[in-house]
Amino acid sequence: MKLVQCPEKIIDLLDEDRSSKFMSSLYQQKKFFCQEYGPLIFLGGGITSCPLWQDVMIDLLKDENCVLFNPRRVNWNSTIESREQIEWENIHLKMADKIVFWFPCETLCPITLFELGKYLVSDKQIFVGCHRKYNKRNDVVIQVGLERPDLIIHDSLKSLSKEISNSL
Repeated sequence: MKLVQCPEKIIDLLDEDRSSKFMSSLYQQKKFFCQEYGPLIFLGGGITSCPLWQDVMIDLLKDENCVLFNPRRVNWNSTIESREQIEWENIHLKMADKIVFWFPCETLCPITLFELGKYLVSDKQIFVGCHRKYNKRNDVVIQVGLERPDLIIHDSLKSLSKEISNSL
């Protein structure tokens, strides 16, 4: 497993030979990383006022052949980095082969709900989980069921990670 942590970018991880103009496009970066490490997986879900669920998911998937895009920054300053954060997430969501959505119970996660709606109607492979006490769990279950009735809504990170592992 390879981890790409925001604000790190894939191009920053390539050696000088690979960071030439040939590797400057997102397509070329994605192609290289998929060949080297496996599918690109975005960890979408609550960040602000939420537990470090991404760390748990990273640990659960540590033995898998994949690249995990983690949008949670180690040091976050919302007054300075908001636009950069949104742009990073937008680029990496587009690059991802698979997107994980986790809704913890601590907040409503409005941005995650927006992103889920956006990618439910795409051809991306997505995985969805909601904590049993997530306030909008029923809404997520209904909306996902209407657009993609075959998707399972998991109620634990462990169950969610097993489905991801089985897809690799």
